[in-house]
Amino acid sequence: MANLRFYLRDKKSVKPTAVMARLYYSGKEFVYSTGESVEPVYWNQEKQKVKENWKAVDFVWINKTLEKVRSAILKAYDTLKEENRGITNDLLKYHTNTLLKRVKVIEEATSSLYLHIEQVVKNRLMQVDDLNDDTVRKYRNTYKRLKDYSDKYLHRPLEFEDIDIDFYNRFLKYLTEIPLSTNTIGKEIRCLKRFMNLATLGGQNTNLLFKSKEFRSPMKKIKHVYLSEEEINTLFSKDFNSDLKREVRDIFIIGCRTSLRVSDYPKVISDNVESTGLICIDETEKTEDPAYIPIHWQVKEILKKYNGLPVLHSDQVVNRVVKTLCREAGFNQKVKDTRQGRQKVKKDLFVPKYELITTHTARRSCITNMYLADFDLYFLMSLTGHKSIETLVGYIGVENKLNAMKLKDSEYFKKDVSLPDINQ
Repeated sequence: MANLRFYLRDKKSVKPTAVMARLYYSGKEFVYSTGESVEPVYWNQEKQKVKENWKAVDFVWINKTLEKVRSAILKAYDTLKEENRGITNDLLKYHTNTLLKRVKVIEEATSSLYLHIEQVVKNRLMQVDDLNDDTVRKYRNTYKRLKDYSDKYLHRPLEFEDIDIDFYNRFLKYLTEIPLSTNTIGKEIRCLKRFMNLATLGGQNTNLLFKSKEFRSPMKKIKHVYLSEEEINTLFSKDFNSDLKREVRDIFIIGCRTSLRVSDYPKVISDNVESTGLICIDETEKTEDPAYIPIHWQVKEILKKYNGLPVLHSDQVVNRVVKTLCREAGFNQKVKDTRQGRQKVKKDLFVPKYELITTHTARRSCITNMYLADFDLYFLMSLTGHKSIETLVGYIGVENKLNAMKLKDSEYFKKDVSLPDINQ
């Protein structure tokens, strides 16, 4: 007759200690880790479960996990006994692990939240037919982090009902400890709220706690670097010593002069340049909106040089090579390191400017330089595809002093000559 009991690995511990399962059978002993831990003061040895007044964690789900482990071990034992096979601890462990994995797969398959997220991803893929689509990648990243969180803390799939303020605070803490930057965490929360909004609109979800003001997406304003007109012209004029460097330079210049996202670079072709001098793109990749961009003379020369576009290298190659180009061009001035998260080694660290240049710097540079050239913000919105002034302004990489210098000659700050001089 087999007898299974749970016990604490160290019942004298003042910290959470592992909950172990022990099966006695035929004079032998099989010990199995449940994967759960509990402080001894909250463990009820008589009832073989966590006390229900333990507020530190979700005791309900720990107790459910213990029941799953109990069921899997006893089922593994009964199966081996019925098959009249020699029962060993190795066989018991193998069958127990297999049964628990099956339970996990079944639970995940029946999670309405997980199924909903998977459907959202499928719907997006049907729209764009691109596995590398930025939105698809964003959805999948958030989905993975939600599952990692629930595996670590709940030991079960998340459901719509779990998404409350308590979950929000714990999930934020989890993302911070990964660690992720403040703005990346904000993106994860916005993505989760989109999943919940779509489920609410579709009738799958009735839990509206995610709409609370407390359920906000954290954001930290960061001043990203940009290349000035002088620096872009220096890059354009410099003779680099390899085809790869020249191609990457010319790709980067196209971004600096069109404000397009990298995904839309392939559409900057002669066929899309009208006699009016506009680059006309019927549908951009991210927003699916049209774009009409006055063609800069440097872009015109690049298209003429290659009889079309230069070779379009991957983002990884461009990000690596463009740093070398900017270093060779002498962009070595020390600037504040605006990288965050895992890339951020030390607070307030100053680094050479070229280290911070990426493909996205081109878009920021174009928007900033056009703003400094007195282009209207609403015109820039139509150019870049942004939906709000606030989002657009986030791309303008000018310091407050530079912005003030730009505006100081406005008539607003000048004296009206018709007014009397107060000093006379």
